Amino acid sequence: MNGTSGNDYSMMGYSTNNIGDDIQSVAASRFLPKVDRFVNRESMWRYDGPKTKMIMNASTWTRRSISLPRWA
Repeated sequence: MNGTSGNDYSMMGYSTNNIGDDIQSVAASRFLPKVDRFVNRESMWRYDGPKTKMIMNASTWTRRSISLPRWA
């Protein structure tokens, strides 16, 4: 990962028509002071940007067989 900033915040990004995903992101974003970037949920394991803080919904990992990012 590049950078070591502790004040970087990310949200999960989606490629879906499920409005529930969007609603969860809006709700989670209310707990963050800002959003610096969106990280695609389906390819999160490839993320190689700066160290970041992200609220992650646990059901994302229980509904699918997705590899966790190496930093998780």
